[in-house]
Amino acid sequence: MVAEIVLYRERIGGGGFIVTDNRAKFRAVECIYQISLSQNAPAFVTTPGSDFATACSLLYEIASGEYDVGLAGAINRFAKSSSRKEIFEEEQSFRWDNSDEGMRAYETDNFAAVKERTAKLKSEFTFWEEIVESRDWNVFSRRELLERRADVLERLQRTLLENGPHLVWGSQMMRAYGPVFEDLEEMHNRLVKAEIALGRSRRLRRNA
Repeated sequence: MVAEIVLYRERIGGGGFIVTDNRAKFRAVECIYQISLSQNAPAFVTTPGSDFATACSLLYEIASGEYDVGLAGAINRFAKSSSRKEIFEEEQSFRWDNSDEGMRAYETDNFAAVKERTAKLKSEFTFWEEIVESRDWNVFSRRELLERRADVLERLQRTLLENGPHLVWGSQMMRAYGPVFEDLEEMHNRLVKAEIALGRSRRLRRNA
């Protein structure tokens, strides 16, 4: 079951386990791209012989001991990959979070931390929800998946019940954070359904 979950996560573009593979050239390009974003150099281009291509070749040589190896193919594959988009978005988010504007926005929003945790937990819940429905699992596997889904949903509900670091009036929260309460109600309904499905799965197991 674990292998199937990992394969499913990879198939939908989610973060999988880091494993050794034969894409050393691609990994070298990926690493140099991360450095280029953080240092604003070298500029990312797919042109052979560019500073970016040279940096990729140098890193690959250090890692593999091979020299004069062309990485044009790996650079072109990386340019079209989802990995490049994810790294770019993460860097942009990091810069915003650490900018004066980002810090001010975070500090003026009592619910900023709650919103961040909520977004992550929603994404995790969606993953388990989709994999539960992705195929007909045997009784044991389905019960395990339902328990994980229910655990994430319970953590999500607890997060939505937090009111931030300062006390506020309920009327203020309803006006400013109405969507939070709508999410809470939706998550409660999902939790009820998840608990019903989990109970059925446990009964099936006992009767098997």
